[in-house]
Amino acid sequence: MVDDTPLPTLLANYLGFEVRSTRSIGQVAAKICGSPTGSALIRRLKERLHDLTIDHDATNNPLPFKRCPECGKDSFSRRTITDYARDDDYYVIECKSCGWHEWSQ
Repeated sequence: MVDDTPLPTLLANYLGFEVRSTRSIGQVAAKICGSPTGSALIRRLKERLHDLTIDHDATNNPLPFKRCPECGKDSFSRRTITDYARDDDYYVIECKSCGWHEWSQ
């Protein structure tokens, strides 16, 4: 540390974990948070994934992804498809890297 300022509580015991696989993410989370139940751990990981992939400032975007939830890349193809017979618009987003896609009406 540069000075004697105490670290925030969540960082005070940080040990510098190295994550090499998806399996080790659970082990790192257990070291940081203790050993929560499986359902609690899943909720925490989903919340973190949501924070990393959704642009919370994109208020008028029906698909506010800033990163792909599958591969983590930020290269998307976005388009709108109009069904004139039903007078509906469909919004489509697709990751250019891995092909993940989602749509909304």
